[in-house]
Amino acid sequence: MADHLIECNDHDTAQSIVLEGIKRHYDDRLVLLMPRIKSGNPEALEKVLRQQIKQHGATPLLHSTLGAVADASW
Repeated sequence: MADHLIECNDHDTAQSIVLEGIKRHYDDRLVLLMPRIKSGNPEALEKVLRQQIKQHGATPLLHSTLGAVADASW
């Protein structure tokens, strides 16, 4: 569903869905959607990614996604 919202340019709603989903249960598919989200609040994505790194360890997927999200916020 979040993928469809991103395609329809509803990035804020997509971000809300992804953040709620990943807080409930970690899923790589949700992490893969994060760099595609172009919302006005990338800090929220960064915060959740940093929390996931603390909880699940520093996986390559989490680090590369954090880098992509942080780079987009510049």
